[in-house]
Amino acid sequence: MVENTFKKICRLEDVRHHFKDKQSILFGGFGGIGTPPGLINLILESGIKDLTLIGNDTGFPDIGIGKLVTQRRAKKSSFPISVPIQMPDY
Repeated sequence: MVENTFKKICRLEDVRHHFKDKQSILFGGFGGIGTPPGLINLILESGIKDLTLIGNDTGFPDIGIGKLVTQRRAKKSSFPISVPIQMPDY
Protein backbone atom coordinates (compact mmCIF):
# COMPACT_ATOMS: atom_id res chain seq x y z
CA MET A 1 0.00 0.00 0.00
CA VAL A 2 1.20 3.50 -0.83
CA GLU A 3 1.80 5.79 2.12
CA ASN A 4 -0.98 8.41 2.23
CA THR A 5 1.01 11.21 3.87
CA PHE A 6 -1.17 14.08 2.64
CA LYS A 7 -4.48 12.20 2.86
CA LYS A 8 -5.13 12.67 -0.88
CA ILE A 9 -5.59 8.99 -1.72
CA CYS A 10 -9.03 7.49 -1.17
CA ARG A 11 -11.09 4.50 -2.23
CA LEU A 12 -13.68 4.80 -4.99
CA GLU A 13 -16.40 3.83 -2.52
CA ASP A 14 -15.47 6.92 -0.47
CA VAL A 15 -16.25 9.31 -3.34
CA ARG A 16 -19.36 7.65 -4.80
CA HIS A 17 -21.67 10.02 -2.90
CA HIS A 18 -20.19 13.02 -4.75
CA PHE A 19 -21.70 11.93 -8.09
CA LYS A 20 -25.37 12.53 -8.89
CA ASP A 21 -27.74 12.70 -11.86
CA LYS A 22 -27.73 15.96 -13.86
CA GLN A 23 -24.26 17.03 -12.76
CA SER A 24 -21.69 18.80 -14.88
CA ILE A 25 -18.37 16.98 -15.02
CA LEU A 26 -15.16 18.61 -16.22
CA PHE A 27 -12.60 16.07 -17.43
CA GLY A 28 -9.09 16.11 -18.81
CA GLY A 29 -7.29 13.92 -21.26
CA PHE A 30 -7.32 13.60 -25.02
CA GLY A 31 -8.57 10.67 -27.06
CA GLY A 32 -9.44 8.66 -23.97
CA ILE A 33 -6.01 9.06 -22.42
CA GLY A 34 -5.89 10.85 -19.07
CA THR A 35 -9.47 10.31 -17.99
CA PRO A 36 -9.77 8.30 -14.75
CA PRO A 37 -11.16 4.87 -15.73
CA GLY A 38 -12.04 3.99 -12.16
CA LEU A 39 -14.26 7.05 -11.79
CA ILE A 40 -15.88 6.47 -15.19
CA ASN A 41 -16.71 2.89 -14.19
CA LEU A 42 -18.01 4.10 -10.81
CA ILE A 43 -20.40 6.50 -12.58
CA LEU A 44 -21.59 3.73 -14.91
CA GLU A 45 -22.05 1.21 -12.08
CA SER A 46 -23.98 3.79 -10.04
CA GLY A 47 -26.49 4.38 -12.85
CA ILE A 48 -25.84 8.11 -12.92
CA LYS A 49 -27.33 9.84 -15.97
CA ASP A 50 -28.20 13.16 -17.64
CA LEU A 51 -24.65 14.44 -17.25
CA THR A 52 -23.22 17.54 -18.86
CA LEU A 53 -19.69 16.68 -20.01
CA ILE A 54 -17.11 19.46 -20.27
CA GLY A 55 -13.86 18.64 -22.03
CA ASN A 56 -12.19 18.57 -25.42
CA ASP A 57 -13.36 15.22 -26.87
CA THR A 58 -15.04 11.93 -26.10
CA GLY A 59 -12.18 9.68 -27.07
CA PHE A 60 -13.33 6.25 -28.19
CA PRO A 61 -16.60 4.36 -27.58
CA ASP A 62 -15.08 1.93 -25.10
CA ILE A 63 -12.44 4.13 -23.42
CA GLY A 64 -12.79 7.00 -20.96
CA ILE A 65 -15.62 9.51 -21.36
CA GLY A 66 -16.69 7.74 -24.55
CA LYS A 67 -18.09 4.96 -22.35
CA LEU A 68 -20.49 7.45 -20.74
CA VAL A 69 -21.57 8.73 -24.14
CA THR A 70 -22.14 5.30 -25.73
CA GLN A 71 -24.19 4.21 -22.73
CA ARG A 72 -26.28 7.39 -23.11
CA ARG A 73 -25.43 8.88 -19.74
CA ALA A 74 -24.64 12.31 -21.21
CA LYS A 75 -27.39 14.83 -21.80
CA LYS A 76 -25.11 17.59 -23.13
CA SER A 77 -21.47 18.10 -23.97
CA SER A 78 -19.17 21.04 -24.58
CA PHE A 79 -17.55 19.32 -27.56
CA PRO A 80 -18.62 17.48 -30.69
CA ILE A 81 -19.47 13.87 -29.96
CA SER A 82 -16.92 11.74 -31.77
CA VAL A 83 -18.25 8.31 -30.86
CA PRO A 84 -20.75 6.68 -33.23
CA ILE A 85 -24.11 7.40 -31.53
CA GLN A 86 -26.87 9.94 -31.97
CA MET A 87 -27.25 12.34 -29.02
CA PRO A 88 -30.89 13.06 -28.09
CA ASP A 89 -32.34 16.48 -28.87
CA TYR A 90 -33.38 18.35 -25.73
